[in-house]
Amino acid sequence: MGTNNYNEETEKTMQLLDSLEKAESSAYFSTRLEARIQKLEEQKSFPMEWKLTMKYALFIMIIALNVIASYSYLKGDSISSSSKRKSMIEEVSSMYFSDNISSNTVNIK
Repeated sequence: MGTNNYNEETEKTMQLLDSLEKAESSAYFSTRLEARIQKLEEQKSFPMEWKLTMKYALFIMIIALNVIASYSYLKGDSISSSSKRKSMIEEVSSMYFSDNISSNTVNIK
């Protein structure tokens, strides 16, 4: 009884669907749709170009920073020179420790 009722309802639904007329679009629908699709594609392409531009800018900045760091290292302006290191250690230790630094010196090479 349940399957028979199911079959009847399915047949009624199919007959209703067959009797419906196809909906027709207006004359300008496809033109507006194509214009909207083209606009969406243009909006999608802009962020990709922006990302590429930012990647190139970041790459150039990294190269520039490496050149500057290499130049300062080869010139000798780095903290690694022993006289600068010793003066910085003495300055920091004088700020945080007692004034008598000579008895608490650390030999750093």
